[in-house]
Amino acid sequence: MPERGVHITIDLQALQHNFELAQRVAPNSKTMAVIKADAYGHGAVECGRALSAYADAYAVVFLDEAKELRESGICQPILLLQGCRSVHELEQAAALELWTVVHSKEQLRMHELVKLPQPVTVWLKIDTGMGRLGFSLAELPEVYARLSACQSISSAMTLMTHLACADERHNPLTLEQCQRFRKATASMPCTHSIANSAGVLGWPITHAEWNRVGIMLYGGTPFVDSSAADLGLKPVMGVESSLIAIQNHLPGDTLGYGAEWVCPEAMPVGIVAVGYGDGYPRGITNGNVLIGKQIAQIIGRVSMDSLLIDLRGITAHVGDNVVLWGAGFPIEEVAQSAATINYELMCQIRGRRHYR
Repeated sequence: MPERGVHITIDLQALQHNFELAQRVAPNSKTMAVIKADAYGHGAVECGRALSAYADAYAVVFLDEAKELRESGICQPILLLQGCRSVHELEQAAALELWTVVHSKEQLRMHELVKLPQPVTVWLKIDTGMGRLGFSLAELPEVYARLSACQSISSAMTLMTHLACADERHNPLTLEQCQRFRKATASMPCTHSIANSAGVLGWPITHAEWNRVGIMLYGGTPFVDSSAADLGLKPVMGVESSLIAIQNHLPGDTLGYGAEWVCPEAMPVGIVAVGYGDGYPRGITNGNVLIGKQIAQIIGRVSMDSLLIDLRGITAHVGDNVVLWGAGFPIEEVAQSAATINYELMCQIRGRRHYR
């Protein structure tokens, strides 16, 4: 019987290649590896270790993520992208020598009131157009002055913002955000961070002392109009399952939940051991998989544990590997068929990981 389940292969050399590409594109910047959400589903500890000789720093969201990295032996700076949510968290962050974002008045007051055995490094977040986290441009002078006076904060402050539309190469907001940020911070003697992956690859004007790269590390393109291969990126994640059965159907037979797909002729149909219970997108339409380097179309609705593929004109046998995405079959093609983005697919897929 074929082995069941989803198998995820993580190519750590490809991860390193992509990081080096980020460094080559912006040679005058330090590069922070964003490994939040378990490194976008790739395994934060394993990816962190693989980048330990490359990354100038790391970024995560939660304190527990940073703790896990410290316990795994990673000693580079680690930035908490949403900062600390309580005095207790701030004390723990200081003990772990973490860097922390300050993006709200509550966090500002926390830093003003707390007494720490040693100061922490703070990244002050400014909202220049994302409309999510960060202080407004009008609030910045007062907030900067108050933070600068805090005994809990080291003098090495970084000012940061986040780009809303850098994945759209011709959207004027990116240039506007960059100009707003540089004008507002010109008199403040701090290091700066603006660029994400899209900024690094597509907007040199956003390069600063620090760049923060996420999706490009994992071989995903941040752009709709450029493939990962066009950008020189290598896929890090390969996802496979197996063909567990082949059924021969007659004309008029209906397939799957809702009986939406009707066989137009006598045809072989393959059953693949993956479904939305594994994080594969249920809403995929006109999607494909690879089986023996042959493209097979997904037909009918994706079930919890399986999906169906059209095997007309395809040589296949029970037990064959089925590539869901990876080298030779870009994740972006799957994302487009599922009306989603590569980030979501990477973060949602579940299976047994193998590293090489």
